[in-house]
Amino acid sequence: MFIINNKPIELKTLEDKKKIAEKFYFKAYYSIYKDEKIKFYTMAIKMNPKYTDAYFNRAEVFRSLKEYSKSIKDFTRVIELDPKDKDAYNNMAVAYYENEEYEKALDSYTKVIKLDHENYNAYFNRGLTYKAQNKYHKAIKDFYKTIVLNPVDKEAYFNRGIMYYNIGKYNKAVEDYTKAIEIDNKYEDAYNNRGTVFYLIGKYEEAIKDYIKVITLNPNSLETYYNISLICAEEDMNSIICSENKKIITNDN
Repeated sequence: MFIINNKPIELKTLEDKKKIAEKFYFKAYYSIYKDEKIKFYTMAIKMNPKYTDAYFNRAEVFRSLKEYSKSIKDFTRVIELDPKDKDAYNNMAVAYYENEEYEKALDSYTKVIKLDHENYNAYFNRGLTYKAQNKYHKAIKDFYKTIVLNPVDKEAYFNRGIMYYNIGKYNKAVEDYTKAIEIDNKYEDAYNNRGTVFYLIGKYEEAIKDYIKVITLNPNSLETYYNISLICAEEDMNSIICSENKKIITNDN
């Protein structure tokens, strides 16, 4: 005998249990409260211990609460039930990454890639994991693969640009930031980073133009005003661009 909605229900068959499990699943799915979600997903799993969607969704709730060990345990159960579930490997990798268990995250992303060779998100996320470990050359390779599979991925260009910057390949960094801007001409961070590289390689006017674009997109970027003022304060930078944009540079309204 089982009680649901205050009504006693006799569970005679496995199918009965699966139907009850499904009801609990949808109660969890549509609940706006995380504790309720966990409660009902757990009840669904008790009725149907092989309910992969319930394990998966409960894992996501645990991850959102930063209860990573519980999240990973549920994703592991999904994989035990369905060894080819690339979404479970992927989201488990995210949980490992957020918990700074980078080697385990790399292993899980690699398993996603083995299951789906054209999964550009897995290459991108593995690249971010290498980036977090300061393994710049490996990150570059994964961002390159991401771009091959998804040529309009501005984040892949942007992050590869950061990697090139970190290893001192400034011209390549500029190329990647420029490509990211071509994809999204309002990409504030790409303008900012490209401006910084231009400054480092002595292209001061180009740097100022990029910083001014940042201010146009985000007038509250105080750091950018400061960067421009430093460049324009240099003895050899009494240039036309500094004069023409004096009002912007001094943050006058």
